[in-house]
Amino acid sequence: MLGHALNDIYPPRRPAITGKALLAIEGLHDNTLLHDISLQLRGGEILGIAGLAGAGKTELCKALF
Repeated sequence: MLGHALNDIYPPRRPAITGKALLAIEGLHDNTLLHDISLQLRGGEILGIAGLAGAGKTELCKALF
């Protein structure tokens, strides 16, 4: 339908990163917006935090720092 294969445009998917976690958060919470937040960040990964206004992204960043 497109006239070419999709892998001509998109690179192949990389294998999952299985190394040691550089940052690990388990059960982070505060008394307002943050409830039981857990994440792991491994070498080579990029973490982005996004959301609508009032969703708690600023509070999450402040708690992480």
